[in-house]
Amino acid sequence: MNEEKTFIICGNFRGGTTAVAQLLVRLGIPMGEKMDPNNNCEDLEFQQLLLRDELDRAELVRLVRQRNERYGVWGFKFPGAHGHMPALLEGFRNPRVIFVFRDPYAVADSEQRRTGQDLYEMMERTINYNLRMTGLLRSLSCPTHPISFEQLLVRPDTVIDRLLAFLDVRLGWWERRRLCKSVGLKKDSSSYGYGKG
Repeated sequence: MNEEKTFIICGNFRGGTTAVAQLLVRLGIPMGEKMDPNNNCEDLEFQQLLLRDELDRAELVRLVRQRNERYGVWGFKFPGAHGHMPALLEGFRNPRVIFVFRDPYAVADSEQRRTGQDLYEMMERTINYNLRMTGLLRSLSCPTHPISFEQLLVRPDTVIDRLLAFLDVRLGWWERRRLCKSVGLKKDSSSYGYGKG
């Protein structure tokens, strides 16, 4: 992975983006500097930038320049980042976008338990997010890669092999095995957190 690249991970809130971001971190790809204390693999500076309705282009340029000076390959994760695409991508060096999909009911159920929001409204929002991401997968000019959160849990070997190919990362047998074994739900099924490994 010698070429300069920027990886952007997006998807639904409570949709599995943290699990994918943790895989990149385990592969040694920097995913942020001032990280959210909630352990969700979100760079606070990009999080604050992308939570706004309007993209602050000057701030985006500053953050990207700063990261590019420090790293040849880096990335960040923010679930709703696709809401600012394709305009967001103009500021990045060789962007590569990973879209994480998760079952709409599972996302809505997790969000309802966490925040008390209406289950059906959350399902509707998830479906709309999925439709937007599907449209972007077809239309963006940069390389894109879809990941199913459910498939990551059920068939981590297959999903991780495809992800490694997209990232252009080659691992030895033992490293790959450890990476695959790091994927999993917490023992209490009320959370979509992931095992450490």
